[in-house]
Amino acid sequence: MKEKLLALKEKFLQAFRKLMYPLLGSISISKEKRVAIEIQKDSISICQFDGKNQIKQFFNERLEISSDNNIENASEIYEQKIHKIVKKNKLTGFEANLIIPTSYSKIHLIDIPVAEEDAASSDDVIFSNFSKNAQTHEFWKTYEQLGEIKETDEVSHFIVSKNEATLELSVIVAITDKEKILSFKNVLKSCGINANLIEPKLFSIINSILLKKQEIKPFQFGILEYTNDKSYFAIVSDTSFKFTEVEISRSDKVLLKQLEKMPNPEGPFWSEVFERSLENVNSSIEEVNNDENNEIKVKEIYFYSEDNKVNNFISGLKNKFQEIIIKEISLVSSNMAESEFEVKDNLVEYDILKENLLENKTIKLSKKVQKTFPITYTDINKAFPLIGSSLRYLNAFNIKKKFIPKFQINLNPENFKYLENNKIKTSNYLLNSITVLLLFIFSSLIALNLPVYFEKSKVLKQHPNVVQQYDQKLNEIKNISGKFKKIEADSKLANEVQSSNNEYYKLVKNTPSIVPEGVKLNKLKFLDNQAVFEGHAVTDYDLNMFVQNIRDTIGRPDITILNVALILNDDAQSAPIEQNESASNNQQLSQNTSSFRNFKIEVDL
Repeated sequence: MKEKLLALKEKFLQAFRKLMYPLLGSISISKEKRVAIEIQKDSISICQFDGKNQIKQFFNERLEISSDNNIENASEIYEQKIHKIVKKNKLTGFEANLIIPTSYSKIHLIDIPVAEEDAASSDDVIFSNFSKNAQTHEFWKTYEQLGEIKETDEVSHFIVSKNEATLELSVIVAITDKEKILSFKNVLKSCGINANLIEPKLFSIINSILLKKQEIKPFQFGILEYTNDKSYFAIVSDTSFKFTEVEISRSDKVLLKQLEKMPNPEGPFWSEVFERSLENVNSSIEEVNNDENNEIKVKEIYFYSEDNKVNNFISGLKNKFQEIIIKEISLVSSNMAESEFEVKDNLVEYDILKENLLENKTIKLSKKVQKTFPITYTDINKAFPLIGSSLRYLNAFNIKKKFIPKFQINLNPENFKYLENNKIKTSNYLLNSITVLLLFIFSSLIALNLPVYFEKSKVLKQHPNVVQQYDQKLNEIKNISGKFKKIEADSKLANEVQSSNNEYYKLVKNTPSIVPEGVKLNKLKFLDNQAVFEGHAVTDYDLNMFVQNIRDTIGRPDITILNVALILNDDAQSAPIEQNESASNNQQLSQNTSSFRNFKIEVDL
């Protein structure tokens, strides 16, 4: 179960790297203000790449320092000279790729087995875990081929490739005295430049040559760095790397110096000197070319020397390897006259094939640099390693760009810490940028909705008035609605009465015509299919007439109440006196009273 979880975690990390590393790497590189610097004994060379495809600055200046001084014993003098150059060219605060002599490092190429727990992991994970484990001297002391490693040494490494068949890593290991590195770093630090990427010059040379070779794959070539101190030879292909130190005895070095004073290096004596001096070079070439698994043979060797007086040595080199083309990297621009370089820089003094590094599809000089180069460079023959070095960035996320220098060894003692800090800073920068972006979007949305907000706020302020007006209108509507309902009810009743063709309608219609003059109706009621008439009659005749009219027009009448009321003739003092019918026949009424008949008649409709 644990193994499945680890495998799932590994897949997730791989997917995350594929998705996020290009973005993080691009941001990380874009934040680096970086130049390549080489401090020589009496000069300083600087090259700045814009991160895309142009060289922005490219110059060399003399330091005017006596031959007895060097950067280790006269650091203050170097600081004063370099500080002026840095200030003049506005390079304060920049990071630097520092090139140091290859002889400062002991370089080894060893094969190291992949850890068992990483065997099934991706290359990125294997390389990352190996780099974490390789931070201590104790780790490297287990490999005897590296020789003695002192506590004052800085051990740096670079993984060239992984052999899938044997599961071994081919690793370049460079062992360098920390004090020599710090002598350069401290001088630049005091001038306001942070030299956090340091590499031996041989690898700057190789990375520069690869600018031309990356367009042609597969490739394989040799590179010979020839100096008065030590010389180095490497065979580089698109998949492998082979390195050896050229062992030239002190006596042969003296002879080779004297050779430059001779007319030419011909003769058996000089052939024997070259045989001894280039024995390591010859054995390396034969080993590669005789390998049956190696389809591409070494057919060209690039030559580099800091010494201008090496014409006879190059001639001897060509005589030694007659089947191999000897080449030199040049920065002669195609739009510059060859004669200009012959006079100014004495470039074409011997028969050697030159390749123009600037004729490639990856980089070019900016228009500003084209106007001044090579006037700004005192020794154009030695300029090109700076170009290869200027293309390097810390690149903690291994972003894939148009040209990534193949060999990225860093002699800086704090290399791992710089990479981790770079990742943290970049991640924080990304998170901060995302936060700022979200705040900007949020602020923009608020700004866009402010007019709507103000409009709504006005509406809200008017809301109480609107509610009050609404309530008033609602009350008015209710009142009018009540009136309408009453009118509708009355209208309905009127319509019913008007449109009805029943006995009630006839009764109401005919009643006025059937009441005689001596009869007064006080009430007319409708009770369940009955009409009830209440009133009084002056005489019996009038009452009989009314009853007869009811019978003729409405229906059969039924007199339920009939009595006589007496009224005083004086109206102011009159009061009705009720008597029964039988009493009225037997009683003599007074002369000063009058009588009338009260009645209640019910009629079935």
